[in-house]
Amino acid sequence: ILYKKRLKRGAIDFDFEECKIILDEKGKPIEIKPYERAIANRIIEEFMLVCNETIAEHMFWSNLPFVYRIHEDPDEEKLMHFNEFVHNLGYVIRWNNDIHPKSLQTIIEKVKGEKEETVVSTLLLRSLKQARYSPECIGHFGLAARYYCHFTSPIRRYPDLIIHRIIK
Repeated sequence: ILYKKRLKRGAIDFDFEECKIILDEKGKPIEIKPYERAIANRIIEEFMLVCNETIAEHMFWSNLPFVYRIHEDPDEEKLMHFNEFVHNLGYVIRWNNDIHPKSLQTIIEKVKGEKEETVVSTLLLRSLKQARYSPECIGHFGLAARYYCHFTSPIRRYPDLIIHRIIK
């Protein structure tokens, strides 16, 4: 339900295949297998995204200094190059003056399972700006979220720990 809701509002879902390295008893790699995300992993991922958005929105309306995870709108020139590339492959992106992430997600859905899926998804990812941290809340383009922060992984990401300290 949460995943469908996120996609409906326009979030981009890059579903790149991940690998898992199998080691022998001495720690030497012996095999590389595709890593399959179980349904439990996907559910936890959605809960974490909702939590990060909820904390960011709460702090925004609290008018306290805060560290947001922002993702600015893509550079128009890079998107034009991407559009030209996918157009040459026979795909069409529809947008007016403003690009919405939902338009880009549509392309990902169209190429899913096709031989050009990896190259189109990779090129799209490279056409977007990198997300960054900011005291200004300007939203997260890729997630189609108005408020977003990193809160749910304070053990492995220092910015999450900062958020916990701010809240405390």
